Amino acid sequence: MKKRIIALIIVAMFAAIPIQALGTYSYSNPGDKNHFVYYQGSYDQQTYPRQSLNSIFTTNAISVDGILDTAYDNAPVSNIGHVKVLDNMQYADNSAAQPATGTLRSIWDGTVLYLFVEVIDETPENNGAAAANGGAMTSKPAVPKDRDSVVFGFDLYNEKVVYETDTTAVFTIDSTGNLTYFRNQSIPSLGSVHADPNHPEFTNRLKSYSAKPTANGYNVELALHIEGVEPQNGSQFGVDVQICNVQQMSARTVQEPNPWYPWFGSEFNTTVYPAGPDRSSNTFWSHNQDSLYEEYDHERPNAVDWGTVTLTGWNGIDEFAFSSWRILNNLQYLDSIRFPKGVWTPESQEALDQAVTHANELVQQSNTVVQAVYQAVYAQFPSAAINLENAISSLRWADTRYPDPMDLPDQFTLPNPYQFFGNDGQSDRMVKTLSDWQERRAEILDLAQFYEYGYKPQAPDEMILTGVEFGDSSTAGWWETAYPCLKISTSVTYGEVTKPMNFEVFMPSDEQLAAAGHGDNVPVIISFDGRIEQYLDAGIAVLKAPAVTGGDNRTNEYAWGTRSGIFYEFFPYSRNGQNALKEVSSEMAAAWGVSRAIDALELIIGNTTIVNGKEAGKIVAADKLAVTGFSINGKYAFVSAVFDERIDVCIPGAAGATGPSPWRYVYAGQAYDWSDTQWAPNGAANQVAFGTEFMANSVRHNRVRETETFRRFLTPGNFYKKLDGAYGYGTRLPFDQNDLVATLAPRAIIVENTLNDYNDGCVTDALSLDLAKTIYSNLQYDADDLIKYNYRTVQPSGDPHGNDGDQRSRSAAYLNYYFYNTPMESETETWLATNPYTLDISNNKSQSPYDYYYGGYNTITGGTGGVEGTNGWYSYKITGPDISNVNLMSDDRALSVNLNSDKEAVWYASISSNAYTTVNSQTFD
Repeated sequence: MKKRIIALIIVAMFAAIPIQALGTYSYSNPGDKNHFVYYQGSYDQQTYPRQSLNSIFTTNAISVDGILDTAYDNAPVSNIGHVKVLDNMQYADNSAAQPATGTLRSIWDGTVLYLFVEVIDETPENNGAAAANGGAMTSKPAVPKDRDSVVFGFDLYNEKVVYETDTTAVFTIDSTGNLTYFRNQSIPSLGSVHADPNHPEFTNRLKSYSAKPTANGYNVELALHIEGVEPQNGSQFGVDVQICNVQQMSARTVQEPNPWYPWFGSEFNTTVYPAGPDRSSNTFWSHNQDSLYEEYDHERPNAVDWGTVTLTGWNGIDEFAFSSWRILNNLQYLDSIRFPKGVWTPESQEALDQAVTHANELVQQSNTVVQAVYQAVYAQFPSAAINLENAISSLRWADTRYPDPMDLPDQFTLPNPYQFFGNDGQSDRMVKTLSDWQERRAEILDLAQFYEYGYKPQAPDEMILTGVEFGDSSTAGWWETAYPCLKISTSVTYGEVTKPMNFEVFMPSDEQLAAAGHGDNVPVIISFDGRIEQYLDAGIAVLKAPAVTGGDNRTNEYAWGTRSGIFYEFFPYSRNGQNALKEVSSEMAAAWGVSRAIDALELIIGNTTIVNGKEAGKIVAADKLAVTGFSINGKYAFVSAVFDERIDVCIPGAAGATGPSPWRYVYAGQAYDWSDTQWAPNGAANQVAFGTEFMANSVRHNRVRETETFRRFLTPGNFYKKLDGAYGYGTRLPFDQNDLVATLAPRAIIVENTLNDYNDGCVTDALSLDLAKTIYSNLQYDADDLIKYNYRTVQPSGDPHGNDGDQRSRSAAYLNYYFYNTPMESETETWLATNPYTLDISNNKSQSPYDYYYGGYNTITGGTGGVEGTNGWYSYKITGPDISNVNLMSDDRALSVNLNSDKEAVWYASISSNAYTTVNSQTFD
């Protein structure tokens, strides 16, 4: 078995490096024109066609008061009549009453879209039956249950997608004229983007709204700003309406199954509902298919079957109505916490300051000038708004060692990992030798830190071993059991700050060690998931990864405010100013914590303290290391391994976005047929992928996982915008996640995932591994031996986002094979060697998904000629010196290391983390 052979040659590359030269690519993919396969879920458009409505242009001044202005006289009227009766209807005091219905009209004046709903309700006595409270709601749905209301869905770009975006939202206006909307307290960006004035993406477009009682119900009127999307005849918006009917309910007692039975409580829960108002029905304008939903999800609007409102009637001459919204909204954004300050180049900041000054002057003049000069001032607003928006979009990052993401070109296929990024934007230098690759590898790691994760801090100024003992582990809560473990105590110093850092290593029992055939110096797997029995059963110690941050906290106050944890005590986060240019993501912070854990293991090398009957320095091996984690912890594990070369084996579980999955490739709507394979033993053989965690999802919702720079790879104001020719997002990235997988060479990686865990990278995790294999092979490493796929079969029910003991046992077996040459069982060996997505499960089981949807590895890697082509970088070949003759090098010191007969280098240095070697508590710089 050929194991890892380290050849580390670092070349300093700190000059500004602009744009990578791009080739010209052609596409012959069988998907639609821009290579996205749109996911429709179970929506049946033929049986349930979407509604449509024309919005009529008007020059009249519109008063939003719930009264039909004459401007609506020529507007078409569309019925709101798709009734969904709720279970509560049977308890209504007047259950014979018909559910509420209504009509919808629309007009527009150039800058504002107006929607008018007339509600017909036989139970008007319930309109406003309770005190009308408006504002943010944390319940889902965010609809008052005690009064009648109308829910509006608005899709600014009419994208008709299942997932939520930064331009699609639902919000509610009740029969008394109060607005309510959903706000997620933990992840504010999941709330209503068009209604919440405090939404993180600052896309509130509500101008005004009102409601008014009528003789047979009530009216609701709504005005929405549509500036910034260049409205004209033919422009379309996604719209839907849901009328929520409330009736007085009788008191009742309801028994429901207890989901926690038999573990907690009785078999049934008994709920007593007092008499009072409650919803009895929902009536929709366009939504009609019951299997999709009974009501809107106010956190993740499903706009797939919403109706379409089309702008019509403008003669091309009449002036649009005046609006100051574009200016005022941008000024509010610039003055909010959402906008980082003091991080832009002086030139672009100066241009913005000038645009802001002019905009503020116009706003002030419009509030003070006499009537005679109103027109002259107002006439300047549109151009000033455009100037302000241009100044915002022209801002450039002050750290210019690499280009601002906005200045990088689009590249729809994966960038060439063998092509240097260069220092002039047009580099044609290619990797031709192993030493070239080490230089290029260092460049890739630097790019990833600059653009995505933030720079990993160097090793501490001092790290001292303060204690080593054997005792019970600490517990985080009642659900954790205290197990005996090796406890390592250290003191870490950066500058004037010194903090204790303690680490716990769960040890296999004597019986487990004996069964595995292990003695002293057992391998260690660093686990972000805590103690894992399957590794202990394999005779492998488990080090619990330290918690060094406040966790995956995505509130505004944490993401953009004060971040907690020992990492941020050493390296405080700042939203604004020069320190903001040094932002470090929570993922890189977690990786820093792992490096300190490895330092702690190295500190006890040679320590003769007797711990549990053994010398402390002989209990575990600091040179036999793996790292693992699941979900967000899988991302942490991946980043930890990429940026600390002391880790031999990386085992990320369901890591996906910011883990191994390329950003440029998504798979929403792809169909897979697993029938007649071993991968769907329990049914559910036919699958349709709903897509992975898009770059926009991660940037919007997971704001601590990447740096502020990273969001600049998306389209401002429309993060989910699809580019013709693209297969996914992040097309301006000068690297992609598969490049980071390749930088692990010659170390090992095992991806753990589930075949239908689409949200978490199941399809493209494995794609990255396949692409990395060709680089491993080019470097003369045994790619089949070092790259493994550990997938669960299709999970036919429940949440597929999970892992199981069998997976972990397979990974544990591989670690013993890797570290001790212990043969794996043939079934395990075959399982780990198989990427299920290379099977013919698409296009009527005639092609693999990679071939059918992406054009094959050749197309994915920039080649032409489709699947059979050979001019993509996937087929590139390099030559170089025999790897067994290469000495180890680090960035600031050289360690001449003899390679043993197994070609395994014993080493402790880490390039990417600048970690230092510690032996017997001595530090060698």
